[in-house]
Amino acid sequence: MSKKNNQYSKELKLKAVNMYIDSGMSALQVAKILNVKCKT
Repeated sequence: MSKKNNQYSKELKLKAVNMYIDSGMSALQVAKILNVKCKT
């Protein structure tokens, strides 16, 4: 069985990084807000 890799847009990735850096939230909190997996 093969795994499906999620591909996220460049905009979503930048948004996640900016949220993490600017807000002081944890990676888990940012992932929950953006509805993505934390280990992604």
